[in-house]
Amino acid sequence: MKNTFTAAALLTLAVMASSCKKDEINNNYYAAPEEAKTSALGFVSLYDEFGRYLRHHENVRVTVKGTTPLIEAVTDTNGRYQLDGLRAGNYLLTYSRPGYGAYEQEFMLAAAGGNQPVLVTQQGGYGLQTRQMLFQQATTVASNLQAIQYPNAYYDSDTALVIKGTITPGTTTARPRSVGVVFDSLGSVSKDRFIAGFLLSSAYNQIVGNTFRMTFTLYDLRQYYLRYGLFRPGQRFYVRAFGSPVTGANGYMSRETGMYIYSSFNPQASNRVDFVAPN
Repeated sequence: MKNTFTAAALLTLAVMASSCKKDEINNNYYAAPEEAKTSALGFVSLYDEFGRYLRHHENVRVTVKGTTPLIEAVTDTNGRYQLDGLRAGNYLLTYSRPGYGAYEQEFMLAAAGGNQPVLVTQQGGYGLQTRQMLFQQATTVASNLQAIQYPNAYYDSDTALVIKGTITPGTTTARPRSVGVVFDSLGSVSKDRFIAGFLLSSAYNQIVGNTFRMTFTLYDLRQYYLRYGLFRPGQRFYVRAFGSPVTGANGYMSRETGMYIYSSFNPQASNRVDFVAPN
């Protein structure tokens, strides 16, 4: 009886062990492999509105747009950030810090995995750019905008249009100022909605003291039309001006609107003026 019970118990244990092993094999067979992930390493440089490179570059928030849960990081004093948990794919990175312009950048992670983070780069004017730049939002305020037309312009060298206004504070050697002047065929022209823009600088005597001025000859307007389809003769255009960092504003195309966003322009707009492009 004892031997019989022992044999039966062993048989039962063998069946249980076999069943567990079978379940374990089945579970392993159906389990999906974990998708490889990696980290992205990047750098941000901060500049003030006068184009001066700052010593510290911390507190810029870098976010991977559209991820759940949200993947983001904050730069250290050297401007370094690291985004963890990224799979291979295309991403949209946003950069922001209070008092500075924001920026958006597309980033493609070709492959995930490995022990080393992938460096975030983008194509710049001089090759691959490894640092993103953010400019301090301009404190310059543009106002008293005027559009003065000269309807009797006949020769190409004749002045046909002058756009001018005032700024506060005025430009100085130590603190040079810049102004962005934007044009659109719609009355809703703004720093986030325009078809053409010009950056005026004290370096080219377009800004002197508290005044700024840009002049178009008849030839200028004709060339803009022939080359870019801008200032079509007889069409009405609307103009506004905004204070801008001296080295230019952070500009990127919004994926939502398809328009360029210049977030480091001073958000306070000048008054709006309009003119009709000459024939």
